[in-house]
Amino acid sequence: MALPPSERAEISKIYFGESNNFSDKNDLSLKSCNPKLLEYEKRKNRMIIFVSDVFLDNPKVLKKFHTLLTSFNDLAPVAIVMMGDFLSCHVPSHAYAQELKTHLTQLGHFLHDNTPGLCKHTMFVLLPGPGDRYSGAAGASILPRPLIPEFLTEEFRRLVPRCVFTTNPCRMQYCTQQIHILRADGLMKKTANYDIRHGSMDRKKSPTVIESDDDIIKNYIKTLESQSHLITVPLDVCPTYWPLAPHSLNLYPMPDLVCIADANAPEYSTIGSNHSDSSNSKILSSTGCIFFNPSSFSKNKYSFSVYITAQRLIEDSNLPDDEYDAGISLMDSEDTVATVGNRRKHN
Repeated sequence: MALPPSERAEISKIYFGESNNFSDKNDLSLKSCNPKLLEYEKRKNRMIIFVSDVFLDNPKVLKKFHTLLTSFNDLAPVAIVMMGDFLSCHVPSHAYAQELKTHLTQLGHFLHDNTPGLCKHTMFVLLPGPGDRYSGAAGASILPRPLIPEFLTEEFRRLVPRCVFTTNPCRMQYCTQQIHILRADGLMKKTANYDIRHGSMDRKKSPTVIESDDDIIKNYIKTLESQSHLITVPLDVCPTYWPLAPHSLNLYPMPDLVCIADANAPEYSTIGSNHSDSSNSKILSSTGCIFFNPSSFSKNKYSFSVYITAQRLIEDSNLPDDEYDAGISLMDSEDTVATVGNRRKHN
């Protein structure tokens, strides 16, 4: 038995028409009922920054993150998506909530005092990671995960009004583009332990089968596209809360962008099959949806991802190890996108 064929969003639109299945705020889909918004989206070259595993209690990591924030201050992105874990594993459980509140407040003061451009023009989206233990051990492994409680974030929200603390996973929408965001460690490895090519979820793959990282990534993305769901493993492998799962974990119709931040998986990004850059060596997506993993900022050479909205392209980036003047703007002009640090080259 093979996996079911994947379906592009354009095909799904034939059956759904103009109804909105992505958000409950609008009855009609913005893709089909707002051509001016689509024109603006194509004309304005904006950015969305995705960064995962920002250990706010680690001085070296925090300094690098401050460098990242100040470098983008002159040309503020549309949004900065910050995904947990927000504290390192060295913080004991009984002190975790207070430590998280303290470091979030300190980050809020830094943003308020040093990055007025970001505070004015950028939306900060923060969602918890698998190691954020404010909700106790019982809820740490179950998806979807609740947002960080308000009593821990009230001072940050006062200092940075343009912020949203949300659940994990969550959905975003920029103009007509639909974005799914999930923060989970080991999900690709768990999926790879099952024979995804033959559709058998109850029979583990033979340990003698050796696959390259590229093969694992391609098979993983193919599984997500075919199943139209973020979680394709049994409940005992990845527990999910089913009353909320159909909306938060569903990928049907297929969105435009899917971020799966996995610190244990290789860094990757895909391009749509109709992308104009035929020389690009990135993995092709059969549905036109872009899948990517920004990796871990704290554990993987200060890695992060920049999504260029007009080109619908992911730039995998990282900060250099050497020190440099964070006060120098790295942006050339409003319509020119430059990522901080080094752009990663794909094999």
